Amino acid sequence: TLGSIQLSHWDQEKLARKQILLRYLDIMKANDFSSYIPAIYNDSNREIIPLRLIFCHPKATLLKKILKKYFDVNGIWFTKPIIATSLPLKDFGYIEGTCPNAESIGKEIINIPIITHPDWIENACTAFDRCLKKFNKTNML
Repeated sequence: TLGSIQLSHWDQEKLARKQILLRYLDIMKANDFSSYIPAIYNDSNREIIPLRLIFCHPKATLLKKILKKYFDVNGIWFTKPIIATSLPLKDFGYIEGTCPNAESIGKEIINIPIITHPDWIENACTAFDRCLKKFNKTNML
């Protein structure tokens, strides 16, 4: 079955995801984004097998504008307390201010997919590096 096939590749997939995360983190460090790396990524007691690199930045709106050239920024997860809808949150009974942490983080969250397809890894890493460099250059003006 499809599930069995996917499980048979899991060890490779897991290793690839972990390696790509490390590359993304190295790119962040090389571009003076170290202070935005969540502490959890440095916790040696946890095994993180990421679907995405996730971090917050106070100028996330500007960073997303730069990232959108290479990444689907509309696919950034958890930008509001109720996701996967274009309807107003009040239509779901949500009262603004009910989840202040989620509301605050949602404005600053960035998450970049961990792409494990061999043909895309280098392109994704290069694109992420270019975006951070451009952000730094734009932000210095």
